[in-house]
Amino acid sequence: MAITLPGTMRAHCALAFAAVLALTACGGGGAGLPPQSTVPTNVPAVAQASITLAVPLSVQSLSLALTGINGSPATYPLVTANLTAQSPGCAAQNGGTACTITTSFPVGTDTLSVTLFTAANGTGAALGNATATAKLVAGTITPVAFSFGGVVASVSVAAATTHPIAGIATTIPLSVTALDASGATIIGAYTTPIDLSNSDTSGQTTLSSSTISSSSTSVSLSYTGSLQVAEAKITANAFGVTPGPRATVSIVPVGQSGSNALAMLTTTTGSVYAFVPTATGLSQVLISTGNGIAASTRHQLSIPAPISISPAPNACAINAPDKLLACISFSSPTITNFYINNNGSLTQQASVTTDAPAAGVSNSGGTCIICGIEYDDTDDAYIIATANGYEVYTSPTENSYIQHAWTIPGNVAENFGYNPVTNMILSPVYATIDATGLTYMNVTNKTSYVIATQPAGLFEPDAAAFDSATNIAAVTEEVANANGTNDLFLENMGSAALNSPSSGQFTATQTTLMLTSSLFGRASATTCDVPVTGIAIDPASHLAFVGSEFCGQGNGSGDGAVTPFGVLALPTSSHAALAISSQVYLTMPPLPDGSLWNDPGDPHAIAAMPISGLCSPCGITYNAESTWLAIIDMQALRSAPRSPSDPNLAIIPSTPPYGNIVTYVKAQ
Repeated sequence: MAITLPGTMRAHCALAFAAVLALTACGGGGAGLPPQSTVPTNVPAVAQASITLAVPLSVQSLSLALTGINGSPATYPLVTANLTAQSPGCAAQNGGTACTITTSFPVGTDTLSVTLFTAANGTGAALGNATATAKLVAGTITPVAFSFGGVVASVSVAAATTHPIAGIATTIPLSVTALDASGATIIGAYTTPIDLSNSDTSGQTTLSSSTISSSSTSVSLSYTGSLQVAEAKITANAFGVTPGPRATVSIVPVGQSGSNALAMLTTTTGSVYAFVPTATGLSQVLISTGNGIAASTRHQLSIPAPISISPAPNACAINAPDKLLACISFSSPTITNFYINNNGSLTQQASVTTDAPAAGVSNSGGTCIICGIEYDDTDDAYIIATANGYEVYTSPTENSYIQHAWTIPGNVAENFGYNPVTNMILSPVYATIDATGLTYMNVTNKTSYVIATQPAGLFEPDAAAFDSATNIAAVTEEVANANGTNDLFLENMGSAALNSPSSGQFTATQTTLMLTSSLFGRASATTCDVPVTGIAIDPASHLAFVGSEFCGQGNGSGDGAVTPFGVLALPTSSHAALAISSQVYLTMPPLPDGSLWNDPGDPHAIAAMPISGLCSPCGITYNAESTWLAIIDMQALRSAPRSPSDPNLAIIPSTPPYGNIVTYVKAQ
């Protein structure tokens, strides 16, 4: 059948398009041919044909054509008939129209084609058609059943989940819907099949079928769980329709996203949780239920009391496949473990005391025994930064991390970059403390390589982040260089040559880029000297979310009266030129409680990931007091109006909802 019927008729659409063609003798049953139909005349050896059918109100007329006789192509005058309640032979029935149409065709084995239209006299858009073959004998009634196929005018495609958990193999059901020109869903066969294509070329996602010819055809996407998949864009396109209607849905695997400080989890249902370190423990916040912000307003949430942890954590990381959360404190050698329940609540597991030296690692912010933590899906392990180097702790029991597997000697950082696809670390080490600058570490082989030639202008590298889709790393500085410029350094790690030019060194294609905005500089007390230190990258969009470690309207540091956050458009492929195609910044508006934004510092509290129903991607951060999460719609920020005097400065409203660019969510 071709069209879903309105109202009560939807449940009976199988009958609505089960049309029966009957031959009647002269003067037999059925209504006479409506006067508006085109009737062939003076044709010898004809038999009468009667078509009885029920249609929804969107169907206004039909055309009936003879396309063949006795197996050979044939032409015959086209018959049209109107199908409204006022048309001869028609009457209103169950919210639609029931009609009986009688006409004549030549005797023989005839092939007949019926097409339904949205307008009178066989005009408008085609809603459905059917073809049947029957042997027509004069004086004999031969029933012929028509199976209508819908004419596809538009398509839609949706996925049971758009955010499968990275590391877990799963099959995602897809829902492909074809609509006719009236906007009704086509149920049954399609006259034009729908083609499905997958943008992911990694081989880690597979469609169960690439062609859909009926609404009964089921289709799904198989995902191996591989971290190589940044995005699989599924496109549905109708064959043979001009212009070709198409629709897309993006599948973006997620697990942990963000820096060491801010752990984020997206569940298979699309719910998004943030786990925010506090002065006494950990706050668990449900940001989204999968359909947008979870709060009844854009600002307030009912959240559970923070979990007490001693010493209080500085950073957390998530093992999404096993639903585990691990937190570390700068002042302790202990990893505190939690199991994440289905509702996002936490059940504490056994803690692990590592062999991290108590003397710790010295850096600009002080000393840390464990300086940072990331989850390594390749080895099902946590990577921690200690004075021994980067240590790997795996778990044979899948419920706590107790086994010290190996150590990668080398200089560590609080805000190191980790690529889960290649299982590599890029460690930004302060050049003023240690001349190494950047260290590239192979987690699998337990080896490290120091950069042979530092990028021009690199002074005190502070944070690194990978675009796992392109294997391009971005590095920020803690302070402006001697020239007073704020730079971003890009390294194409896919081009890295290890043990080059000598053992223990590496070289890679790299570049130095200047970040510019009137929000930062040394000329005014209202601007910030060092705006861009924190960075997180969304691999699906290749957008980087950047923020300020030192600048803050409420921190009283004298580093400026603005709090810059921004979005950088990075290269979209590993072969593209190392450049940023755009950069845009904003200064954080006042918090809902009237206070001003204050950044928490190290380790950087910054993440970039999609949040269903809210933004894709979102930039997420929290303030120094751990009282508010800020969610920035990165694409909306890129589209925001700019200052006439600064093309890189977005102008947003000073009152909520801030142009729907910034959303504040209560964190505790």
